[in-house]
Amino acid sequence: MNNANTDPRIRNWPGQPEAASQLTSYIAVPRLVGGVWSAVLVAKRTTPREWKSDDVRVLHQMAGPIWLAVDNERLFDKMQREIEERRNAQDLLAKALDRERKLLQTVQRSLMKIPRGHAFAGMAFGSCYEAALSDLEIGGDFLDVFAISPDVIALIVGDVSGKGLEAASQTAEVKFLLRGYLRRYASVAKSLQHLNEYLKNAHELDNNTISSFICVTVALVDTKTGYVTVTNAGNEPPVVIKRSSDAVAIDITGLPLGISTEVEYDVTSFTLDPGDRLVMFTDGITEARATEEFFGVRGLIAAAQRASDTESLKDAAQLIVDSARAHSAGRLRDDTCVLLAMRE
Repeated sequence: MNNANTDPRIRNWPGQPEAASQLTSYIAVPRLVGGVWSAVLVAKRTTPREWKSDDVRVLHQMAGPIWLAVDNERLFDKMQREIEERRNAQDLLAKALDRERKLLQTVQRSLMKIPRGHAFAGMAFGSCYEAALSDLEIGGDFLDVFAISPDVIALIVGDVSGKGLEAASQTAEVKFLLRGYLRRYASVAKSLQHLNEYLKNAHELDNNTISSFICVTVALVDTKTGYVTVTNAGNEPPVVIKRSSDAVAIDITGLPLGISTEVEYDVTSFTLDPGDRLVMFTDGITEARATEEFFGVRGLIAAAQRASDTESLKDAAQLIVDSARAHSAGRLRDDTCVLLAMRE
């Protein structure tokens, strides 16, 4: 526009005198994005001027770097906003993960909770559990110690395949069903038989397509006589460390729970003398390895014998887990659970 005072495009604008007083001539280069004006580069004068083609060319040449700078600034602002939004999202995620971590830790502790070391007259207890994965994953290992009568206590160590809340839900179901069956029947074989039938039928009735294995060892101990009955469903057989530090591996095996209702679970029995320790554990201990050599039952027995002079059964259980970890080069590949019971 060479002269705003005579140009009809300006003369017909509302408020023309004010517009004309601010400029007389100008040249503009629009910035089009997707066919829409996003910005305009303007060269203006307060006196009339006849703009030449060279003026237009120079302004176009100037516009390129300017639009690039504008685009970069807009891109930088967008990146800044995205970084801030991402930081806010990460903060929200961290808070959510912290809440979930606390929830999972509470659930895990409830599955591992046992009475105080001398809660039952004539017996002492200690345990150790360590998860192989992060604390955002609940393992399937569990244990339990409770009375089924004034003089008989139940000892349970088990392993439910899988991780997370689904495994935790089934673990809790198994744990408390076992409590009910053992208190009703006072028999390790009959209780395991009923639990096995329940799990197998529930799996079919619920149309559950996810296969899971539940391994468990159950022992009943008469606190007055030391008489013990044990049955086993796919778990590691227990070991007795005598007061003399001699070891006795208990020969008792069986299929994991929930596979077949046709299975019958064998029972074996023995007597704990004063000072004898019953060691119950999951396969996370025996399968610990760094090379091709597993820690195995032999490694567990050796570790339990070394810990036999440790007065605290909790510390003794921790020493067994530490030995398995050392064998696997400082990193356990699976959850580990150890329960020690000693007749006093």
